Amino acid sequence: MLIFYRFIPFLAGLLCAAALGLAIVAPDWFLPAMGALLLALAFLYARLIDLPKHDFGFWNFLLTPLLFTLSAGFFFVFLEDASSMFILLGVLAALHLIYAEHLFYYFHRPSEYRVYTIERVSLVLSIATMFLLSSSLFGLMIFVQVPLWVPAAISLSPRARRCSSCRSCSAFS
Repeated sequence: MLIFYRFIPFLAGLLCAAALGLAIVAPDWFLPAMGALLLALAFLYARLIDLPKHDFGFWNFLLTPLLFTLSAGFFFVFLEDASSMFILLGVLAALHLIYAEHLFYYFHRPSEYRVYTIERVSLVLSIATMFLLSSSLFGLMIFVQVPLWVPAAISLSPRARRCSSCRSCSAFS
């Protein structure tokens, strides 16, 4: 079973590259490709994360890459140059590979895990998520003439509260 867990990071990166590659080649397949990608990533990360499903840490580890993928997909809609689409594809696949690799070491090889790497990678993913989401909301505001308060309300929504009872949440405090 450890071999299957070992292949999950590579599979996550490959799925991201395949889904966005399909969206570049056939734009009509963008929504089905993103939906299938989000479902597949949710399944793969849920298998990789070794925490109970009712624990806040499980949802923290699961939703970080899924929100990053969702914001990258939203940003992808506003790109028109193929080279920038391929750059986004490469960044998305590489960050999923790195995040899933560190999750594997954190949960299944704790002796080889380097301290605070999952927190740092999660921080990078969170910053990238906020950048992509803010850029997408700005593009939505410019191109669709959405009132300013709608993107502001989405961008400035309050953060989820962190608990101090589990090992993963106490590391983020």
